[in-house]
Amino acid sequence: MSMNTASTDLASRLQQLLRERDEHAGALARIERALAQVGAALQVPAGSGANGRRRGRPPGPAKALGAPRGRRRRRNFAVTGDELILSMVGQRGGATTQEVKARWKSEGRGGTADNALSKLVRERKLRRIALEDRRGSRYVLP
Repeated sequence: MSMNTASTDLASRLQQLLRERDEHAGALARIERALAQVGAALQVPAGSGANGRRRGRPPGPAKALGAPRGRRRRRNFAVTGDELILSMVGQRGGATTQEVKARWKSEGRGGTADNALSKLVRERKLRRIALEDRRGSRYVLP
């Protein structure tokens, strides 16, 4: 094979590769247009594809001005949660879970009384009796 034949084969191969590259670039452009149309139909914001995608948790709603920031502080009450429940059960001769939760919330305490109730039952300061007619329990002193 002569040098002239090798250079013409190389030139023709290069031309073929350039044509294929143009075909692929055109196909890629058609795919991008189709994706943009689908995104517009689905109302997907521009730039949310693989190249513009953010990592991590999506941003939440904007915080209102003057909203508290940071962690909540632990509050102090004159009566502890355990004492509140024990006194309530002692005065009434028993109380249901819902009654204890309502009192807990009415005093502005955070969370629920469930943990305190479970702790008092585990420590045998309260006795739990399942309610037959509805969900929940009745708590009495042992």
